[in-house]
Amino acid sequence: MKIPIDLSQFKLRRKPTPEEKRQLILMFNSWVLYYLLQKIHTEFLIKSNGLPDSLGTKWKPLSESRRLYKPLQRGERTQFKIGRVKRAKSELLANRNPPINIDTKRLVNALAPGRVVGDRYYSPNPDQITTVSTRGISLKIKIPYADDVQDQRPYLPISIDPWLRIAIELATPHLRAGLQKYVLI
Repeated sequence: MKIPIDLSQFKLRRKPTPEEKRQLILMFNSWVLYYLLQKIHTEFLIKSNGLPDSLGTKWKPLSESRRLYKPLQRGERTQFKIGRVKRAKSELLANRNPPINIDTKRLVNALAPGRVVGDRYYSPNPDQITTVSTRGISLKIKIPYADDVQDQRPYLPISIDPWLRIAIELATPHLRAGLQKYVLI
């Protein structure tokens, strides 16, 4: 997706050179990607707990059988004093509400933000494939079941524009700092 960048809002001593402008755009786009992934990751965790995200999207709850028989996590084994039971039928588990779409944590980790160093964004793991260029950003999740999950319980909204606007707003101070380094009065 193309990220709009407007340098006219800043008072400049001189026009940036093409190389300076390229570096500023790469840095800005890297920060936009970082904050966008931060938003996507946070909203994923909110929806996984059965709550609606900031756009009002709520995932369908787990089926009764899946809720009861979903493999126990380490803390739950201790909490319910069951030991290493894979398919426990217990009244203690009747009120259990395990998180949705978080079994192996592979998908949620692939949606986590990486880090920005200088003008480059670095993915946190090989399941997140990102491209940051002067033309914009792209994100690909390299997990075989990611598309199926997106169809059943969408982790990305149909229109990502509201989250993109927030990411651009959060990235603008980094652009201002970058411009100050080069040409800001």
